[in-house]
Amino acid sequence: FTSTRDYVEKCKCSTFFIWKMGAKKRKKIIWNNNDCKAAENCKRPESTSTWVKCDNCKGWFHIVCVGLTQDDLNDRDWFCPPCDKLKIEEYNMMKDKLIVKVEELAKTQQDFGGLTIPRDMFKDRKNATSFNFSTAFPPTLMELCKRVKSKYKTISDFKFEYIMMCKKLKSELLDNYASQVQYVEYELDDILDDLLKVEEP
Repeated sequence: FTSTRDYVEKCKCSTFFIWKMGAKKRKKIIWNNNDCKAAENCKRPESTSTWVKCDNCKGWFHIVCVGLTQDDLNDRDWFCPPCDKLKIEEYNMMKDKLIVKVEELAKTQQDFGGLTIPRDMFKDRKNATSFNFSTAFPPTLMELCKRVKSKYKTISDFKFEYIMMCKKLKSELLDNYASQVQYVEYELDDILDDLLKVEEP
């Protein structure tokens, strides 16, 4: 088939909802159970089903075939079981280097590298405590280092949380810290890019 439309017109199948992790909209497309990359493990759900796309191999799966529920669909990257193993191996191979780089950045960025962010940096000082002790995201580069060591399984986990950290810092801190936060985010992007280039064969 030359296009999705061509595929849809030539296929006489049931209509399914598909979902790309982080996508803003669901799309209706006509697929059948043979398109599920779970292959022999496909549960062949009846009627309308929700699909999820692997962010690595780009294969589509019924969520029920990979043990997900509708509540599990969010903005994080999702990897199918074979790709997940590869991504965990990739992370474990570069984890020690990543820790060193993030610790170096934390030392140079004293405002964001300590245990907490000082109260006087916040737009509203009463938000400092809840921000500094959040478990939903790493509030400081020091906490990001701890999570690199003990929490994350993949590079995508690391990237998702440092982007969230920077977004929260920009929204909570005084405007004169925005360029500093942007610099931290650029530096974390560069660290990741450099490590991924080194790991490529």
